[in-house]
Amino acid sequence: MSAHREHPFGGTIIRMSGQRLAIREQQLQETEEQFQEVARQWLTKERQIQELAALVQIREQELQARDQQLQDKDRQLQSKDQQLQVRDQQLEEKEQLVQAKEQLLSTTEQLIATKNQLLTTRERQLAEQESKLQANDQQLHDKDQELQAKDQKLQEISQRLSVRQQHLDEVLGSRALRIGSTLTWPVRKLRHGRFRSAPAALDPQEVPAVSTPVHEIAEEITEADAPAKPAPRNVGTLAIGVVTFNNSQAQLAQLARSIELAVRHVDEAQVKINLFVIDNGRKSGWPQSVIPSRRIETQGNIGFGRGMNSLMTAAFAESETEWFLCVNPDGVMHRRALKELLSSSRTHPDSLIEARQFPEEHVKPYDPQTLETPWASGACLLIRRRIFESIGGFDTNFFMYLEDIDLSWRARSAGFSIRVSPNALFGHAVLHRKPDPGVDKSFLLSGRYLAFKWKHAEFFKWAERELVKRKYYQSRSELPALDGLNAISTGINPELADFNHYFNFSTPRW
Repeated sequence: MSAHREHPFGGTIIRMSGQRLAIREQQLQETEEQFQEVARQWLTKERQIQELAALVQIREQELQARDQQLQDKDRQLQSKDQQLQVRDQQLEEKEQLVQAKEQLLSTTEQLIATKNQLLTTRERQLAEQESKLQANDQQLHDKDQELQAKDQKLQEISQRLSVRQQHLDEVLGSRALRIGSTLTWPVRKLRHGRFRSAPAALDPQEVPAVSTPVHEIAEEITEADAPAKPAPRNVGTLAIGVVTFNNSQAQLAQLARSIELAVRHVDEAQVKINLFVIDNGRKSGWPQSVIPSRRIETQGNIGFGRGMNSLMTAAFAESETEWFLCVNPDGVMHRRALKELLSSSRTHPDSLIEARQFPEEHVKPYDPQTLETPWASGACLLIRRRIFESIGGFDTNFFMYLEDIDLSWRARSAGFSIRVSPNALFGHAVLHRKPDPGVDKSFLLSGRYLAFKWKHAEFFKWAERELVKRKYYQSRSELPALDGLNAISTGINPELADFNHYFNFSTPRW
């Protein structure tokens, strides 16, 4: 027997161990393969995680950008909210303004109703005055006929007196008894035939019988004993200027008649009155008048101011002319208007004097004590020689409208004043005039030039905007040039100009 005996289960154990080892190796291989697969999956997952991390980072950046955008949106919303608050406040203010305007409109409507009532009253008063005027005209006509009859009777008396006067002259040539100076004046009146105004001279039965021998009652009669009567002194001429423009004959006849009636109330011994007329349109048939008149020729329509300047120049060229009265052709003069205007000018020799217009007046104020007013209307305006020689006439760059405003401000700049004569009435009805684009355009152009001349930029720009807005011009560049105009601007004081109330050019009374 051998020393090394084989274990009966040894081979089996070895085989079983080999199998187990093979199984284990296979399991290990599978496990390693699984591990590798897991590793590969892990790497894949890690790559995915990295990709996800990069994507998350991108998303975070996008979120940060979105947050920034949201912050910007929030700021914009806050700004919008503030703007909305401002808009709400503006809307509330506009609502308040609308309420105020509605209240103003209501007040204006009430004022219009009141003015309409006043207009109705004034029209009724005017109708009554016209009726009285017609009655007075009839009375005046009757008086004229009566005077003509008396003049005829006076001529007969004068013929009778002439015979007796011859005898009286023979007596006066002798020396008669002197009985006192009390008879001197009536005898001298008889000698010179000046008893025409005495009531006794109207009746031949009342004429004294001068054929009685005078030597029985007088020895000597001397003309020096008669009371002296001073001769009236002429203090100047009033020139009335009218610029016509296609006015109807009825208008001109009415104005001419009213001027004649007003002249009768002026003392002709003290003031001589002449009439100057210029036609800017067709030649007017100015009515025949007892007032000396002179017509100035012109070439076409030269404008109101230039036309009046032509009349003033012609009038003041005559040395005796002391006053010039601008009169609109579409008005009517009260019979005491000239007398009142001259009286006001004598009281205030350094003032432009305007008549008081009716039935409607300008809304500008008047001082009830001094009668001063910021500016005078050229509808019926009295200009004294000294004022014309100091400041000249109207600025001819105003074709129509507002030249009287400019003249008034220039007069005040030169130290003169502007006053109204409250009892000098001038009828000038304008309420019923229809809206006229041509008039509206002329007002805006004149307002633009007035603001340019008197250095008021705000009103100047407003007038230009309105001229374009109302489609009179396409743009501001088309407006007439103002540079280089020969404006009467020496010595003007822009502080006197009032543009704060638009075309009222002063604080309105209502």
